[in-house]
Amino acid sequence: MYAAQGKAFRVWDGERRVKVGVVARSLHELKSKGRQHLNLPEEEDLSIVLEDDGTVVADNEFFQFIPDQTVVQLLTEGQEWRPDIPESVTQTDGTDVADTAGPI
Repeated sequence: MYAAQGKAFRVWDGERRVKVGVVARSLHELKSKGRQHLNLPEEEDLSIVLEDDGTVVADNEFFQFIPDQTVVQLLTEGQEWRPDIPESVTQTDGTDVADTAGPI
């Protein structure tokens, strides 16, 4: 059903601090290898999401259609996907997004 050698993924941790390369043939194997390489505890519930839009990879049927070299994010319980916004983003009018966000 899956390629014998598997697919290559780039896996971010939930905070986008560490990224590792993993080859996996199934969703289970992707979670297992991601957990191992990111040093996440065995007891943590994990979910895999597509890094670009947060789509949850819920089963092997969806996993089968993910292209090779896809970037995913491994989220632990309580973590939520958020878009990757650079620290300083300039809007088209030249102002910094942080300047227009209002008080914190």
